[in-house]
Amino acid sequence: MPGATIAADELRVGLLLTLLALSGVVVSEVAKDATLRRALLVGGTHMGILSGLVATTSLPGFRYSEPFQGGEQFILLQAHGWMILGAAGCLSLILMGSIEDVGVGVAGVGFASAIIFGDGVLFASLYYFQPGRRRRRLQSDGAKFLGDQTSILRKLPALLLALVAFVLLCTCESIRLSSREFGPTLLLAGCFAMVLSAVYTHIMLGGQMPGWRVFQPFRGGTEFVVLQAEGWMLLATVLNFGLVAGREQTP
Repeated sequence: MPGATIAADELRVGLLLTLLALSGVVVSEVAKDATLRRALLVGGTHMGILSGLVATTSLPGFRYSEPFQGGEQFILLQAHGWMILGAAGCLSLILMGSIEDVGVGVAGVGFASAIIFGDGVLFASLYYFQPGRRRRRLQSDGAKFLGDQTSILRKLPALLLALVAFVLLCTCESIRLSSREFGPTLLLAGCFAMVLSAVYTHIMLGGQMPGWRVFQPFRGGTEFVVLQAEGWMLLATVLNFGLVAGREQTP
């Protein structure tokens, strides 16, 4: 059920930006100059992100400073739409350095699909925005547990493992061209540390909270479910690409 009146002018601007974004990534397929291809691919993808931003900010009562407002349906659709566009935006920046190796169809099909589905989901979410549904002050058992000063030592292993994974992945990126021997090893080690951090957080930290279950789909409230879903999907995506890249680059 629609919950808010959408500003028609901003929505038209958003749709126009989406069409321009699609045109940019599709034209990048046939462009001969590498610099032009980079500009069209990155510019088109980020124009798709701008389109979603313009449309979302057209909602009366929307505030950046109040996440998880607008009702459950709006939150879920917004989370998935931004995840799709965010992944496409990051990947376009990564491919800037090797645009010559991008195969035919990657931009026209892959990035165009991300823009269509990402912006489409964001546009659909606008019709479910409910200005009166504000996020209540967080007083959950999890917030009380994590805010307890005595829990700092419990959180430290997960934070250290995440930091180790970050350092290993950054180091791998910096030496991958100069050292094909150690690059894949660092990449796989970073993925392993990342998995350990997530598992420790989920089982060890979560297991100390009242009512926690290792397997508890759609339990814990809307905000918890959304953050868990996005976190595990992003972790799985990075892990999948990391393992594939590490295996292919291993001598």
